Amino acid sequence: MSRKQRTQNKQRLRSSHVQARLTSRQVQGLLGELCVTLGFCLPPPEIERLMADPPQDSDEFTEAVPVAEGYGTPSQDRVVDQARELVAEAFIRYRAKSRLV
Repeated sequence: MSRKQRTQNKQRLRSSHVQARLTSRQVQGLLGELCVTLGFCLPPPEIERLMADPPQDSDEFTEAVPVAEGYGTPSQDRVVDQARELVAEAFIRYRAKSRLV
């Protein structure tokens, strides 16, 4: 394994299973970001479902989005990995904001 791969694996481990309680507004914003950035655009009923009861774990949230979009069960592909990182970063941001309030 190259040095770059080891660094990427460490970064991925650090940003997995981030816990946060997202508000419905935060869920809506994150889903919008996933749609614009990566093309995971959910139908309105799925957006409402996730807004009403969002997963509190970043990996669970990431897994729920491609399934709800019809992409299928997440696999180890580049787009899902990018979504996982984007969601983890958002969870970290939201968790930090909730501590400030």
